[in-house]
Amino acid sequence: PNPTNGVVTVKLQLMNEVEELEIGLYNMTGQQIFQESFDFPGREFNQYFNLDHLPNGVYLMKLSSGQQSIMKKVILTR
Repeated sequence: PNPTNGVVTVKLQLMNEVEELEIGLYNMTGQQIFQESFDFPGREFNQYFNLDHLPNGVYLMKLSSGQQSIMKKVILTR
């Protein structure tokens, strides 16, 4: 859910198969909080991220694969 109280779920269903998915989280000043790469043999992806260690605020999550990427806003409130 967004806003979230600390746990973010990333669910993707893609039209084309990809081999790797990269997920990065950034604060509003552009500082990278974390980045992780996942082997992703297929079209469906489901991953949980625990953000409990971060302060409340607005973050940007970047999802990238090959030439494609999207950014989504994540609002963290507790």
